[in-house]
Amino acid sequence: MQSLRDIIRSLASLSEPKMSPPRTAQQTLELVSTASKLLSHVNDSSSINGLEREPVSNIIQVLNELTIQLSSSVRKEKANLIKGLYVIIDPRVTGGRNPLTIAQASVRGGASMLQLRDKFRDKDESLALAFNLQKLCASSGVSLIINDHVDIAAIVGSDGVHVGQTDVPVNQARLVLSPGQVLGRSNRDIEQLIESERMGVDHVAFGA
Repeated sequence: MQSLRDIIRSLASLSEPKMSPPRTAQQTLELVSTASKLLSHVNDSSSINGLEREPVSNIIQVLNELTIQLSSSVRKEKANLIKGLYVIIDPRVTGGRNPLTIAQASVRGGASMLQLRDKFRDKDESLALAFNLQKLCASSGVSLIINDHVDIAAIVGSDGVHVGQTDVPVNQARLVLSPGQVLGRSNRDIEQLIESERMGVDHVAFGA
């Protein structure tokens, strides 16, 4: 980890004199992922010669493997938090009330998770609400899941996203999300549940 910090400091010219060691799997994942991206950028540039390129490529491969292992661990930790009161915030069914006000009341009432389900409004409205919900959840120790909109989940840095059977495929959603974001999927029957498990989702919804 110290070597990775040295790499990041030298490549990114960070002015911070001392970087504290990672204390969680999430922090370690962020460090490894950042180092991998920086080295990949250097490897693709003309700043290193052919003799240096091979060891750099080997390091990148190791870092990518570490990213896969760490992201699985981080997502498992987050998936284990999916319990308790799970409130869905849908602007279409708030009876004219402000969705953010409902979310705040839900958190005060003991909700451990919120899901933003905003299927029909313009994307800029959904994004603005998602940012506010993420800020609320981050300050309250509550998890935020975005329904369907993988791009919004990636932009606001929510804990994850939930997709339906006809939404963005699981493998494509993984390309957009950060390694540590969880991915859930809806299921109507046992066959779909088994399929979701094979796809490697982190959690599932079941029922009508």
